[in-house]
Amino acid sequence: MSQLNVDTIGGQTGSDISVASGHTLKDSSDNAFITSSGLTLVHSSTFSSVSAKSIDNCFSSTYRNYKVNIRSANSATSDIHFRFRDGSGDNTDSEYWWKYLYSTSTNNWTAYANGSNTNYAELISGGGANMQYNYTLEIYNPQVADFKSFNMHGSWRTGGILINGGGYDNTDQFTGISFYPETGTFSGEIQIYGYDN
Repeated sequence: MSQLNVDTIGGQTGSDISVASGHTLKDSSDNAFITSSGLTLVHSSTFSSVSAKSIDNCFSSTYRNYKVNIRSANSATSDIHFRFRDGSGDNTDSEYWWKYLYSTSTNNWTAYANGSNTNYAELISGGGANMQYNYTLEIYNPQVADFKSFNMHGSWRTGGILINGGGYDNTDQFTGISFYPETGTFSGEIQIYGYDN
């Protein structure tokens, strides 16, 4: 095998460099250096003092499942909910169900809240005013004509742990999602990734 020694590789035209179809770029241990599997960022944004954060066209047939990372803080003590969206806005059908657990720094788990046939899904129950929460939401099948489910895990700075899971009991196909505190406003940032097949 021959070896090419260079300091910089640049595209002949433009700024992209491609590997020819049917070929794989590998490292010295014969591991694929570039692969098409993993996570692809489909949305990233910040928001400040809003009553709702709505994101359209983030779900598509390109990806079946999604990972959502959120950092947020409420202006008041409040739950944080989410709803799926389609071209006409938030879906408010009473098809959501969910269960919510949390632990405090004393390691006690509390079955805090649950809902069935509600017109929203719960993310955080009783979020403290001006308390920063970091959480990850996994969403399965939002754009597929199949039943949807989700799970969330998160934490806040004093050591509490949040766990939530649920679903949407119908086969509607959604293209977006909306997050909102039950009262007041919230601020933060969000990233949505699609899982590559």
